[in-house]
Amino acid sequence: MTKPQFTFIPFISFVCVTLISIHIMNILLAMQLNQFGILPRHIDGLIGIIAHPFLHANWQHLLQNLVSFSILVALAWPLKSARVPWVIVFTALGEGLLVWLFARESFHIGLSGVVYGLWAYILVFAVSFRSIKAILIAIVVMFLYASFIWGLLPVIPGMSFETHLFGALMGGGLARYFAKKDKQALLKNDLRYQTEQALKGKP
Repeated sequence: MTKPQFTFIPFISFVCVTLISIHIMNILLAMQLNQFGILPRHIDGLIGIIAHPFLHANWQHLLQNLVSFSILVALAWPLKSARVPWVIVFTALGEGLLVWLFARESFHIGLSGVVYGLWAYILVFAVSFRSIKAILIAIVVMFLYASFIWGLLPVIPGMSFETHLFGALMGGGLARYFAKKDKQALLKNDLRYQTEQALKGKP
């Protein structure tokens, strides 16, 4: 039976509703929740490693992230949908920890680290695995988000380039891991097929 092609829609909807609800609550609390962002090298900033993707400075910040997040999740979904939530979770926690360890001493909030992680995941997976599907998806991502390159550099005042950079590193690292795993699985299946054919006496 063929799996549904648009199973990413409930997942994206859940994330969007959750983040919008938290932002409304944050507004009602005079944005006081943003104090739970990442504050590098401060013990009370450790909570931000978990909390920071859920917090945003304003509606523009939130909506920009949600649009990019939704598009990139939809594009990453065909590259084995079950992995996408794990890529998001490990990217968020990994880049959060790296930001806490190495970033500038300022509050860091927002989903953009995860967005950059998905961006890098798609591109690096395509380069590493080299399937036609992965390459075509990566071409679409580059067409839509080539400007993300600038977000990796400290060129825009008030922007946490560290979350972008570390998110991209996490996403790229996960892509390398999964691409290697998939190549090994293909090789194993190919060897098994060749063995079966040899036992049957076929060339």
